Amino acid sequence: MHDYARVLLIINGIYDLACACSILVFPVPVLSSLHTGMFTETSPVTRRLLAYWILTYGSSRLAVGMTSGSCLVAALTYFAEAFCFAHEHFVGRTLILFRAAFVSLSSTALGIFFMIHS
Repeated sequence: MHDYARVLLIINGIYDLACACSILVFPVPVLSSLHTGMFTETSPVTRRLLAYWILTYGSSRLAVGMTSGSCLVAALTYFAEAFCFAHEHFVGRTLILFRAAFVSLSSTALGIFFMIHS
């Protein structure tokens, strides 16, 4: 894996973990609202489950970036994120269109980036 790809994964993993912790433990409105603000409505349970999911893919990205892990694993986390947010928007109808589209498209682009660099 190229150094710039590794650095991108580490930074994105740390960002994801910070956002998850902000939702779960240490409220920082700027960080927590980046993800929870995508939804038209949330409950405490939905916010916690969202944070656990962010924690899962963030820790995976950080682990791949900090080790000699496979870029394909990193790509998979981005494709899963893109799919889940698109699915939630079109099927669940609980996401704001612009935000869901931004996350889905940027995650797809990052997934392709990491597939190319695997």
